[in-house]
Amino acid sequence: MALRRTGGAACVLGRARIASGPVELWIRAENDRYQLLAGKGRAHVLLGEVPARALSAETITRKGPMHFCGVAIGMYATGRGRPCSVPADFDWFDYRPTATD
Repeated sequence: MALRRTGGAACVLGRARIASGPVELWIRAENDRYQLLAGKGRAHVLLGEVPARALSAETITRKGPMHFCGVAIGMYATGRGRPCSVPADFDWFDYRPTATD
């Protein structure tokens, strides 16, 4: 499941059924959007996309000592407040920039 949380509100972008075992998660960053994909081998499913503007510091403004200053990429697992019996093991994290104009 791909989830977008903006301004405290959560929105499910998409879901996919994927066979048991290791899964690859992809975030494809374009100039105007982020695409979230999941799958195995060459079979990746587009779960959804978010406009880049929605995650920019210019769009997300909040007064006070804590100010959003941009997008950070990382991995985490959650049981959404419930204990989980299925482990989330991260073997690697690859960042591969693509060619720019």
